[in-house]
Amino acid sequence: MAEDPYTSSIVAGTLDSLLKPIYELVEKLAGPAAGELGQMFADKVRAYRVRNWIAVQGRIKFMLSAAGLEPKAIPPRMLSPNRYLPESSTWTAPTPGVQHLD
Repeated sequence: MAEDPYTSSIVAGTLDSLLKPIYELVEKLAGPAAGELGQMFADKVRAYRVRNWIAVQGRIKFMLSAAGLEPKAIPPRMLSPNRYLPESSTWTAPTPGVQHLD
């Protein structure tokens, strides 16, 4: 039995009109609480990240002192996963008879 599109649109419209006040009430009551809950969770994540960063810094300091090294700045290029790509890439095709180092 096929549904009549007219009837289903009336039912959907009726349900929407019946549920709209309930939705608005729940949104007014729970909306601020949900936002506040999200902010509380964000604060917990930020605190975790700070504690983790401090722990990582402590481990780095320990590893450097155990190796007898002094900390120094890292060139930004070293942080890129493709740091050797410019040196190893070429725009030209290999020349026949020329030995290429890979």
